[in-house]
Amino acid sequence: MMETNYHHNQIGVQKDLQSRVQIQPDVSTPNKRRLNDSAGSGGLPTPKQQRSGNKQFQDNEIILDATGDNQQVDSTSKYIKQHKIPFDQVKRAVSSNLPCFLISFHPINEDQKVPSAFKAADQVFEYLKQQNVQINRFSFVGWAGAKLKLGVNGKEDYINLVSTEKWPTSIMNIPITIEKPKFIPDCFALVIRYIPRGMDFEFVKEEISRSIASVVNLKRIQYSYNRKTDDYRFHVKDLQEYNRALNMRRISIGNVIVPITQFLEGNKLTYCTRCWRLGHIRNKCSAPTARCRICLQEITDIQRHNCSQQPKCAQCDGNHHSLSSQCESIKAYKMQLNEEVDNALARGVIQRSKPNKQVPIFDSDDFPPLSNFNRNKVAAWGSKQVPTHQPTTECTEIAVVLTALNKQLSIMTETNTQMAKKFEEMDMRMKHDAEVLELLQKTMKNTLCSIHEVMENAVTPLCELAKIQVKRKHLPFTTILEELQAGASNRLPKQGPDTHKDSQTSKDITTLSASSNTNSR
Repeated sequence: MMETNYHHNQIGVQKDLQSRVQIQPDVSTPNKRRLNDSAGSGGLPTPKQQRSGNKQFQDNEIILDATGDNQQVDSTSKYIKQHKIPFDQVKRAVSSNLPCFLISFHPINEDQKVPSAFKAADQVFEYLKQQNVQINRFSFVGWAGAKLKLGVNGKEDYINLVSTEKWPTSIMNIPITIEKPKFIPDCFALVIRYIPRGMDFEFVKEEISRSIASVVNLKRIQYSYNRKTDDYRFHVKDLQEYNRALNMRRISIGNVIVPITQFLEGNKLTYCTRCWRLGHIRNKCSAPTARCRICLQEITDIQRHNCSQQPKCAQCDGNHHSLSSQCESIKAYKMQLNEEVDNALARGVIQRSKPNKQVPIFDSDDFPPLSNFNRNKVAAWGSKQVPTHQPTTECTEIAVVLTALNKQLSIMTETNTQMAKKFEEMDMRMKHDAEVLELLQKTMKNTLCSIHEVMENAVTPLCELAKIQVKRKHLPFTTILEELQAGASNRLPKQGPDTHKDSQTSKDITTLSASSNTNSR
């Protein structure tokens, strides 16, 4: 019923749109609009007023007359009152969920029962974990008809699941098939801006591919006003390249450095992929058969369907696609949806997911605090600046540290004084020992001189007297005495008359030996 009323009330909305849409002249700098408008689903822009005398327009511009303003405003307000967008569509408009994965079960016989959703999801997760597929647990588990629906929240998990081929082939001995998403979500989209219009599309595509190898779905963004530069939107299949491009924030196209930004999604439309009408989704469609997206012919057998390739709108029966931005019904729905979303966001009923802002990381040493921020302050005329000393926590800590240093220095000074005294005592002892050693050296020298004189004056003549032949130059003194005693004993029996004389000689020798022993000691 909602689709029928929506279809029959387009005439008033078209007049209202005609009064609001104006053409903006060709300017070098585009108007500052939200990035969501580049998606084609952000509603009608608010262009500047057209300057008089400027008639340079492009072929893709829409020129509408502005007649019947009061009647169009009344019809639009009446239309909005009659067709208020439900809350579930408003909530879906700001959702940014990643596409889900579908699992179909194919039991071999009737005895095999399909497991519960949570049990099947746990088995799939454990199997992927064994195959070294690094993901977190599924954030969404549910049924879509007879198919199990699994979803994740993280981009890394989504990319890992899409790129891997290590999915299980059966769950609890029941064969399964995996259906991956057939499109890349807009959360992996980037926008490259301010490309000179003279550059060819293929050249731009080649230049982007040289920097980002996994780029797909490159399209030029169509604006409703004239520009001297173009913006291009594309998807990146590799998450590392996607993050790298965002961190670089710019890219080279030919000899031009242009900025690259994240694509911000617009408000999502709620439409049916069965009948291609607005206001409901496929599982709530009441149409008996599906229709072709282009020609809207009923499809009973998809293999036998022959499309005429002539587009037809399911909203207004116009010669364009059902979701085309040229359709007045789509424009009116977007305008009303934007208004409902803005009101819901203002009331805090819903919240739009925003990308994480990159906060620059600085070290504490990069911007040190100023020690004296009033150092360069100039005093006012005729006034004297009185220095103020306010104790702070930092000054107190510095004073404590300086006091501790003074104590340590005083202790070190006392220690050095004691060490100096000990060194002086050691010097005195060393001087005394040196004097004693010098005295001993002198005594030894005198003793040696005395022994030398005794040897020359006493021992040598005795050796000659006893006729002892000195074989060595330095003969031990004890040996000389022994030889003298032995020679004296041998001569006693032969020399009788000279007994008195020999006895006298032996006495002299004994006295000499005693004196020599005393000197040696």
